[in-house]
Amino acid sequence: MQREHIPLPIVFMDDDAAELEFLIREYGENMLDAYAQGDRKAAEQWLDLQRVAIGSRSVATVQAMETRLGLGPCQFTVMAAQKVAEARG
Repeated sequence: MQREHIPLPIVFMDDDAAELEFLIREYGENMLDAYAQGDRKAAEQWLDLQRVAIGSRSVATVQAMETRLGLGPCQFTVMAAQKVAEARG
């Protein structure tokens, strides 16, 4: 793995979805590079980071992606939106 320390969970102070999407792509590219170099352990670490980053997407971001791709709302997205609304009171 190329980076010695990547803090988890991934948190952006300004909730910048574009920066998060950049990281998701970067982690995926690093994973592919590691596999190409025969380093399965590093590839799995990059994949784990990518999964965490994907899980960090906001409900609004996921809903916008679903709409843009013509997908119906995912049950988990709907449930997450309900939990966010309940938490806000």
